[in-house]
Amino acid sequence: MSTRESVLKILEQNKGDFVSSSILIEETGVSRNAVWKAVNDLRASGYQIESMTNRGYKLEEDCDIISLQAIEGYLKNKKLLDKISVFDELESTNMTAKMNVITGITDKRVIIARTQTAGVGHGRKKYTSPEGGVYLSIIKYAKDMGRKKLKASDVGKTAAKVIEAETGEKTELDVKTNRIYINGKKVSGILTEYFADLETGEISSYIIGIGIRLKHVEKNRLIAALIEGFLC
Repeated sequence: MSTRESVLKILEQNKGDFVSSSILIEETGVSRNAVWKAVNDLRASGYQIESMTNRGYKLEEDCDIISLQAIEGYLKNKKLLDKISVFDELESTNMTAKMNVITGITDKRVIIARTQTAGVGHGRKKYTSPEGGVYLSIIKYAKDMGRKKLKASDVGKTAAKVIEAETGEKTELDVKTNRIYINGKKVSGILTEYFADLETGEISSYIIGIGIRLKHVEKNRLIAALIEGFLC
């Protein structure tokens, strides 16, 4: 873990409260200057960090930039943390997830991007993915599901249930397209893909791509709830 990541983790764990420089130095094992550089780097990335003499640094309560360190704070099953990758930008989280399955280079099961440049939705339509939304893909392997097959409608129902729990708003699911609406406004699109043997038709893995654009919701908490909703 880099100094930047270590400092962010501590600040996220103490969000809304000041953390002294001495504690950051002790827990990261780096110099005061290295901590200062890490804080400035985080600020340059958009993190709202207040500093005060004799009190240290404070990550503002309403700062909600997507990060592995922030997601960790909301995960009940901490073992899932090693299966998550967070990127500033990707062409498509589904595309990256599929490459993970094909190459087997990493064992990451959740791919998250703060923005996508070539996101795709239902019917292969372009899915615009600006900063501020939630864009992730979750890999589910058939071997972990026994004989049960994953249905697109079940994916939509699970996502809708999580969104309802996190927003307190009633959702409406279009079962034909797996689009999710709140008060008639689309808030989520889902694209489910799979790998199958051409000869036997046996499915080996599923890729669940979810895009959500919602205001007034904690993105990191929503992501943690989605991950546990699909992988636990």
